[in-house]
Amino acid sequence: MQEEKVAAVGIILKNNSVLLIKRKVDEKDPWSGDIALPGGRKEKKDKDLFDTVKRELKEEVGLNVEELKYLGELHLFTPRSKRVPKIRVKPFVFLMEKELSIKKGEEIEEVFWANFNEFVKKTVLIKKINRRRKAFICKNYIIWGLTYRILSEFITHFTHFYKE
Repeated sequence: MQEEKVAAVGIILKNNSVLLIKRKVDEKDPWSGDIALPGGRKEKKDKDLFDTVKRELKEEVGLNVEELKYLGELHLFTPRSKRVPKIRVKPFVFLMEKELSIKKGEEIEEVFWANFNEFVKKTVLIKKINRRRKAFICKNYIIWGLTYRILSEFITHFTHFYKE
């Protein structure tokens, strides 16, 4: 029996903002160049998805989960696109209560904070797939696909708990 492919991402919050990454362009990566939440696939050495998010946050943005306040998790999400591997993704939510150093990993082109108050929901043409999709626009970034769906649900149900 083939093991289910699963991954974990971190929703890192600070001052009404969320930490996002821009993935480096890589032809082997189906999410190449996209804006995403830091995270990745579960490896054999990870005992569970919390272990996965812990490892991935360290690798991708240099953060130790122990220095963040754990707030909870969302349900598993599955990408809708047929162009990406079948995988289920578990978001874990953390609060950065004090200033911590962020270091971008080798798969990351950019790391930045996006303020929820600056998110504009639009339907835009996504050049990568040559289709129109719902997305958040924040500054010059287009947040679409699975990251858009995860953040939409988070914003709808949970942002009122910590807004300034």
